[in-house]
Amino acid sequence: YGGGLYCLRSSPILQDCIIEDCTTANHGGAVFLAGGSAVHLTSCALRRNAANGTGGALYAAYSDAVLTDCVMDANTALNGGGACFIAESAATLTNCAITANTGGGVALQGNCPTVFRDCAIEGNTSPGSGGGVGLSATGPAFIGCRIAGNDAAADGGGIIAAGSASFEDCLVTGNRATGGGGGVSASSATLAVTGTTISRNDAGESGSDLHATGTSDLTLTRVIIWAGCGSDDAYVSGASTLRFDCCAEDPGRITGPGQVQYLGDQVNGHP
Repeated sequence: YGGGLYCLRSSPILQDCIIEDCTTANHGGAVFLAGGSAVHLTSCALRRNAANGTGGALYAAYSDAVLTDCVMDANTALNGGGACFIAESAATLTNCAITANTGGGVALQGNCPTVFRDCAIEGNTSPGSGGGVGLSATGPAFIGCRIAGNDAAADGGGIIAAGSASFEDCLVTGNRATGGGGGVSASSATLAVTGTTISRNDAGESGSDLHATGTSDLTLTRVIIWAGCGSDDAYVSGASTLRFDCCAEDPGRITGPGQVQYLGDQVNGHP
């Protein structure tokens, strides 16, 4: 555990540090946090670390983490969270670059009131679902983030979501999934999406930009969904609900038997 740094009930502060080329047979290739730890990382680089479990760069369970102006690049995790895996924890990541990781970019599980603010989650790949972001959690928020150029071998090239989460003023573009939901794939998820553009994503199956299955409940306010690279922009399954409020989208490219509601004025031309 913790190829570079192991924290149990401890609260280190790191600034201008580099943790690279570390490995672990378990979790947290670079940094492992557990047991109520609280770590602060500022202007640190976590590069080329590897975990045979989860969290190629960072693993946090029942702990707090604050990362500011950090880079997590080219890390690998065999079981998810190529850059970071956060479970039952409150973390804050601000102006961080999460790039070119294998095993997905970030993975969150359980009760996770974690905030990603002004982060770039780009160029990550997953052998399963969730190339950029994998959510099986309640409470996370993404604000002003760019989620772009990620790739998943299954669903959710940019984001795979279960549980509940919010996205505000984000850009989700250029992601690809071999399955459904090149941009966002929601699986019995509750998502609130505001002021966000989901555009020019690609999926091998349905829902180039957005794919809602199970009992998903999605509310989109002032959102642009446009120019998906596949046969449709969004797919909504029979038990899912998609609500548009003052959005720009093409009704002719919204498919599936699910419920689509329009709560405000829509823009049906090219935005």
